[in-house]
Amino acid sequence: MRSNTLFAFKEGGEVANDLRTVVRGYDGVPYVLDAGTKAVYRIDLKTKKATPVMRTGQKVGNARIADPKFLTTGARDVLMLDAKNNLWRWRPSNTAGKGTVIRVRLRDSAEAPAFVELRRRRRLNTSR
Repeated sequence: MRSNTLFAFKEGGEVANDLRTVVRGYDGVPYVLDAGTKAVYRIDLKTKKATPVMRTGQKVGNARIADPKFLTTGARDVLMLDAKNNLWRWRPSNTAGKGTVIRVRLRDSAEAPAFVELRRRRRLNTSR
């Protein structure tokens, strides 16, 4: 069995690539989490081009994306968990690699345990 290189990042950039995760998206193309550049890339194998879809410091609404730590897929979405335990969703809007990023809010998650506990106490107090 022989392997073929379908894509390679250019060497000699300011930051060395440190590829941690590769997933296949709903659109059939690979997405990689690069810890070196602190970004998630969509790899177009036809044009041999890597396009960042999420990166550290990117502003989305009122929040900023922290360093990417975990990458997976879910239905049509590419999901990324960052260093601050925020979950981000990138969804392609066309076949050319354009898409949108939003923060996924997790109800009753560990992101705000004091708030969740306060809500539980209020529920208990109002039921008396």
